[in-house]
Amino acid sequence: MPGKACRVTYKDLDGVGHSVEVVAESVYEASVLALSALSRHEWIESVGPGTRLDIQIIEPNITHTLLVAQLKQWLDRPPTSPADSMKKRKLRELLAS
Repeated sequence: MPGKACRVTYKDLDGVGHSVEVVAESVYEASVLALSALSRHEWIESVGPGTRLDIQIIEPNITHTLLVAQLKQWLDRPPTSPADSMKKRKLRELLAS
């Protein structure tokens, strides 16, 4: 499945909104790519497990919402296929960097 352009946003503890655009094949991949990109920016503080991420697919315009804790639970679930295993491994590595 080809990736879709997505905008991932969240509000920090001070109520300041942050967003980043990524290209991803799933809500989970968009979340990991966004967290990875945001964690490298000096204006961003760490994002906790209770942080709500809003994932907006640019075209067609669709928005999904999940908590960082839900993302981590999905990553920890056993893979359903070899492709799923590879994808989760790649995303875990990206999230850890």
